[in-house]
Amino acid sequence: MDALYRGLALDGRVRLFVLRLTETVREAARHVETRPTASAALGRAMAAAVLYAAGTKTADAIHLLIAGDGPLGRVVADAFRLPDGALGARGLVERPEIDLPPRSDGKLDVGGAVGRRGTLVVARELAGGPPYRGTAPLVSGEIGEDFAFYLLTSEQIPSAVGLGVLVAGDHTVEAAGGFWLHPLPGAEGEVLEVLEARLREAPPVTTLLRRTPFPEAAAQALVGEAGHWETVEPVRFYCTCSEAKAARTLRLLGPKALEEEAARGRPLEVRCGFCRRRYTFPPAALRRLAEAVRSGAEEGRDGT
Repeated sequence: MDALYRGLALDGRVRLFVLRLTETVREAARHVETRPTASAALGRAMAAAVLYAAGTKTADAIHLLIAGDGPLGRVVADAFRLPDGALGARGLVERPEIDLPPRSDGKLDVGGAVGRRGTLVVARELAGGPPYRGTAPLVSGEIGEDFAFYLLTSEQIPSAVGLGVLVAGDHTVEAAGGFWLHPLPGAEGEVLEVLEARLREAPPVTTLLRRTPFPEAAAQALVGEAGHWETVEPVRFYCTCSEAKAARTLRLLGPKALEEEAARGRPLEVRCGFCRRRYTFPPAALRRLAEAVRSGAEEGRDGT
């Protein structure tokens, strides 16, 4: 089961998040039909979004956009707090067919696919407040390093972030997840030195995800102790698309285009980019949408 583990380590001086996201990323990659390098970028972005959502309890939703100069195009990941207390996540990449040769160390070339130059944008939907939006330049395109740089420069949170996705020979996601460590206020200097020394010796994220017992074994490798775990939150793939949202997308066509489509006598289909669900609007529904758009425009002109 995918889950987010939140705890403390090093005598309460370090906040620790460890995330297993394998099933969630596997489902997202299946929907988007990604090749291995694209799957790795997708999974890392989704892991970053879930970790950030877990660390910002006041946010109802997190939206992460990575716009680099690589061939993959934009990478989008969303994380939500669901009514049952779980965390939901979804994601997509602009060009899911991208698959680059492995790097010299044998790892998937996520940085080459995303690009070394570009922007990471993080948006938070805040419960009962205005939305927040922060940006930072990409530093490597590997996503984990970019997310850590964003946390440091935009939110002044010195952090250690690790994100990883292992793709099997049949192109399915075999393991996915990550971790986020950051010192609590007043403990930054000494603790950061300890963390940096430990993390230099730590195995890859996808290796940590398969160690048992989880997450204690992962924490042992990261900080030298099993950690004190406060909460465990289940995580699952979740898409917020709906027929109403699809209808709002069609309204952007304007009344004339909607009426022309209706006159052709064929239904119009809207397909969600995240889960590939299809929403079909027959001619009668298109006419009703056109009428609603026109009525709204007339009300706007009348000032009512």
